[in-house]
Amino acid sequence: MKAKRAQINELVRLIRAGAPASELRARFLPSNHRERTLGHPAFPGFGVRLTYTGQASWYVEYRLHGRHKKVVIGDVRTLDEKEAEAAAKDVWAKVRLDRLDPQREKQKAREAAKVIFRDVAQRFLEEHVGAALRAATKQSYTKYLTGYYLKPLHNLPLADITREQVRARLNEIRITSGQSTAHHLGWTLLSMCKWAIEKEIYMGLSPVRPSDIPKQGAARDRVLTDSEIRDIWQACELREETARVGLKRAGTPPAPDLSRVVQLLFLTVVVRRRLQP
Repeated sequence: MKAKRAQINELVRLIRAGAPASELRARFLPSNHRERTLGHPAFPGFGVRLTYTGQASWYVEYRLHGRHKKVVIGDVRTLDEKEAEAAAKDVWAKVRLDRLDPQREKQKAREAAKVIFRDVAQRFLEEHVGAALRAATKQSYTKYLTGYYLKPLHNLPLADITREQVRARLNEIRITSGQSTAHHLGWTLLSMCKWAIEKEIYMGLSPVRPSDIPKQGAARDRVLTDSEIRDIWQACELREETARVGLKRAGTPPAPDLSRVVQLLFLTVVVRRRLQP
């Protein structure tokens, strides 16, 4: 949406003055909108993006070889209007260079096609996770990135993976494996993509954003009481005794090891709690 320079200047002034997000939303965000872009009159594609949280950034957007792209220039609190406009013009100059040099863009596309998801994941696990994180965390990252969760993406170039594909996969995992699994999987994938971009292994845009990741599952309402634990423990002992004497229920003898498994789980939780600081 094209805006007047005075309106953008007023927005920047309020943000720098520490105005609360509620005031900014009331003055600049249409009802029920999470964000708004205010096009700057300097030239098309340049402007300010205001979010629901009261944060705003200078941006420039353009189309290159049929693909729409948006580049964040900087936060309005730290970057002045003239500086942002100059940076946006630099971006446009690079875009024009790419348009005038199609062979360069084709070469970049060929390089991007070589960056396969599976290979990036392996390097991420070896060079970053293995060196910086605990063994248990590495095991979790390995499960998420190389296991069945993201198997449909393993053989695809990172440049070909779209946000829509990632959102659809995370939603499928949320349904089949739970909210918490989808949440941790999404953040693991985001960490890998950010690392690949920072290390210049991959030069494109990340196919996953924080807003695409399902929220963490709700915490449990309560835990079992001592009385409930005692009842379950006694039921396990009764079941084991029933199995031992060979009685049958509904024509099928109960599994003798099931009760011991349940009791072992209880003991594991108790020991873990006692060992916690």
